[in-house]
Amino acid sequence: MGRDGAMQELRLRAALAAALLLAACGDNGAKTTVSPSDDTAVEDTADTAVDATADTADTAVEDTADTTVDDTAVEDTADTAVDATADTTDAAVDDTTDTTVDDTTDTAIDDTTDTTVDDTTVDTTPPPFPSCPNYSAALRAGLVTNPAIVESSGLAASRRNANVLWLHNDRGDTARVFAISSSGATIATYLLDGAEANDWEDIAVGPGPIGGTSYVYVGDIGDNSANRDTLEIYRFAEPEVTASAAEVTLSNVERLEFRYPGGQGENAETLLVDPTNGDLFVVSKSDTGEARVYQARPPFVPLRRTTMTLVTTLQFGTAPLIGDTSATGGDISPAGDLIAIRSYDSAYAWRRPVGTTVQEAFATAPCSLPVRTEAQGEAFAFFSDGTGYFTLSEGTNEQLSRYVAR
Repeated sequence: MGRDGAMQELRLRAALAAALLLAACGDNGAKTTVSPSDDTAVEDTADTAVDATADTADTAVEDTADTTVDDTAVEDTADTAVDATADTTDAAVDDTTDTTVDDTTDTAIDDTTDTTVDDTTVDTTPPPFPSCPNYSAALRAGLVTNPAIVESSGLAASRRNANVLWLHNDRGDTARVFAISSSGATIATYLLDGAEANDWEDIAVGPGPIGGTSYVYVGDIGDNSANRDTLEIYRFAEPEVTASAAEVTLSNVERLEFRYPGGQGENAETLLVDPTNGDLFVVSKSDTGEARVYQARPPFVPLRRTTMTLVTTLQFGTAPLIGDTSATGGDISPAGDLIAIRSYDSAYAWRRPVGTTVQEAFATAPCSLPVRTEAQGEAFAFFSDGTGYFTLSEGTNEQLSRYVAR
């Protein structure tokens, strides 16, 4: 029963009690005399009845209503229903949605998209091997008329000075190099302080210990009797070349010492410097045509002997390196993409794609280069921009020849 129903019942009981009291007194309008005894009876009975009934009703209303409303109907049932339903809904939403989005979507995007993009856009096909370069026949650059230049054994193009070539004599000269123009005229002569000229055979220009600075390397590598246990290469930073009638002494010349593996002697006339990493290569010379290629890797410490490594052997005098059997000079192009070695009557170049080593290049088919017939051709140098090369023979008043890419 609700609280309103209980109150209504209480009112009905009170009205009934009043009606009974009125009946006892009479309702005919006549005055009724009530004695003290009657008054007591009425008051006691009525009060007791009403009070007791009211108290009972109050108790019934309060206890029943509280229990019904608070415990069962409102709190227990409603809370349980709402909470349980909400929990179930939450679980359904969280578990289903999270699993579907995270597992399905992430996997599809990561696995499919990444694989498709990487495999499609990255071309793993190696680039085509470059074709052999094509050069003109020998063009007359000029005559080397300096009477001090009698055996031009090594030649290299300066990287610091435009249209300047470094040149030196074969054995028997002092420790000096000449700076000549690209037309053969002598610009200046430089003495190498502290150096010795035992048997200078080739010269090269390349990187060194200071980044951004080009260095000249002079190879004292000749050994006709093959009994030297040490060979020397002199290194100095390229000076700025200016015209001078007098000899200029260069200081800070470093003496780098090398030995062949096993300590045996070798005669050699070809010195190469890799422009990409500063590696040094010495190529031996023999009457049989066997040319062994030795490598040394920087850093090089002055006066500390470095043992070179034999990396490959070339065979001159037979196909594909037909012609004379003696390797007499060479150079690596400024970009490092061509490696040239000449003999007295021939010259060959090995193509070197980016990312490959000199040793790997030597394992490929060589390209024949045009060479003018020279009395004793030993000197070879690429142009400083790599668009051609020079050759020069030993002797006096020899013609400096140039060959242009076409």
